Amino acid sequence: MSAEVPAAIIPNILAERYASAKMKDIWSQQGRVAQERDFWIAVMKAQRDLGVPIPADAIKDYEKVKGRIDLEAIAKRERATLHDVKARIATFSSSRIGQAITGATFRALESQPVTVRIQLDD
Repeated sequence: MSAEVPAAIIPNILAERYASAKMKDIWSQQGRVAQERDFWIAVMKAQRDLGVPIPADAIKDYEKVKGRIDLEAIAKRERATLHDVKARIATFSSSRIGQAITGATFRALESQPVTVRIQLDD
């Protein structure tokens, strides 16, 4: 039985050379997950406003834990599910008990935060 060796991190030479600290923050793994979580909470609020039965307390619970980003737990789930977005949603949902994020495709949940991140740096 061999020990699992973490993948080597390859430095982004262009980012290190030319990107602002804010830009590196936005596009970091931590920053991408934070933006996704803000988007998912916005989706839940919109769904609730449109009549999907999502309790306001569930949304407040997600808002309370959105900053608890455990990249190792996400990576572990991704290895088990072989799906990056599913792993991030499941990890976020497991950080609180109750309402799960529903009603949007993985593609929508993945691509919209990218648009938001690009707009943040303008």
